[in-house]
Amino acid sequence: MLKKGIVILVSFIIFLGAIVTAAFAGDTLFVTDDFDVANLGLYVQYLRDVPPHSTINEIITSYKNNQFKESTDASPSFGYSHNCIWVSFTLAHTSKTPVPLLLEYDYPIIDDITLFIPDGGYYKEIQTGDHFPFSSRPFPYRSFVFPIEQKPGTTTYFLRIRSEGSLVVPLKLWSPQSFEHMRNTTLPLIWMHYGLMLALFFYNLFLFISTREKSFLYVGMF
Repeated sequence: MLKKGIVILVSFIIFLGAIVTAAFAGDTLFVTDDFDVANLGLYVQYLRDVPPHSTINEIITSYKNNQFKESTDASPSFGYSHNCIWVSFTLAHTSKTPVPLLLEYDYPIIDDITLFIPDGGYYKEIQTGDHFPFSSRPFPYRSFVFPIEQKPGTTTYFLRIRSEGSLVVPLKLWSPQSFEHMRNTTLPLIWMHYGLMLALFFYNLFLFISTREKSFLYVGMF
C-alpha cells in the first residue's frame, strides 16, 4: 500500500513539473552557460496590424495590457499587410556574467526589421532590412543577424517587422560558436549552388553561339 502511494506521489510530481515547464516555455527561454541554438517560434508573442507610426512606448503599453498573443507555430506566418507585426520574446540568464548571443531572422527579403534592446530606461534600436544598404546590417551575413548581450536576469526584447511581401517570423537564437560552425558548414554548399548556376549559364551560352537557337539563350538567362 505504501509503495502504491509513493508511485502515485512521484507520478503527480512529474506531471506537475511537466505543466510548470510547459507554462514557462511559452514565455521565457532560459539561456545556460552551455547554450547552443534554439528556435524561438514557440517562445514569441505577437501583435498584428500595428500602424507604422506606433512608438515603442505604445507597444510596451499594449504588451503590459496582455494584447500580445502567444505563438503556436515554430515559424509563425502572418500573410500580407501594409501595417507592422510586433514580436516580443523573453530571455532569462541565471549566471553572474553576461552571455553573448546572436539573434537570426532567417528571411533575407524582408523590407524593414528593427530590434529594440532594453538599455536602462530606454531602448536601443537596430534597424535593417533589404530596403537598406548591406552596411546597415549589424552582422555581415546573408540573413539578418543581431548581436545580443544577455545580462544576468530576465530581459524582454521587441522586434518590429514591416514588408510589402509575406510577413514571416523565422527566428533562431545562437551562441556565437554554434553560429560560426553552421556558417562554415553551409557556406561551401551555397558557393557550389552558385557555381552550378554559373556553369549552366555558360553551357547554354555556348550552345546558343554554336546553334543560334534562341531557346538556349532564354534558358541560360532564366
